[in-house]
Amino acid sequence: MIHNLQDEKEKLHRKQEASSRGFSDEELMKMIGEVENGEMLQAPVHLKNEVLTHIRTEKQRSRKRQVFTYRAQVLIAMAAAIFLLVLMPAGNAQIATFRPGWMIEQETEESRQEPLEAKAQKRQEKIDANWADYQEKQEKAQSRKEWLENITSGIEAFQIFFKNNFEIWRLIS
Repeated sequence: MIHNLQDEKEKLHRKQEASSRGFSDEELMKMIGEVENGEMLQAPVHLKNEVLTHIRTEKQRSRKRQVFTYRAQVLIAMAAAIFLLVLMPAGNAQIATFRPGWMIEQETEESRQEPLEAKAQKRQEKIDANWADYQEKQEKAQSRKEWLENITSGIEAFQIFFKNNFEIWRLIS
């Protein structure tokens, strides 16, 4: 035991001298022989378990981040959908009215008795009214389209903001 301590001290002393002035060829060959014949240093037993545990925890953190981002995206999509449903203007819902057959027959009899000029005038008024309704619907559709484009650009801007801040949060943690 004491002999081993003395050998260890000599080895340590030689290593210190060698590190300060460099190895000679004889010392280098002697050290190579000692390494080949002697035992190599062993890593601590618990090191493997610590490394594997660290890897597992990093994988779990990564999965938690992925789940968090997925949940955040779903929540944002849900909030945007609810927002759109609440703010979407309702269309012109026209209620279909039921007219019995005898009313239709009466209308046709009246229309037969009217002069041709009155019929043409009514027809032109219907065409004008339909054209005005069509233009109004087109304007509403255009305004809805612009409104949705504004919302879409706002959502895209929020998504970019969220991604950038999430990247910063991820780098910080």
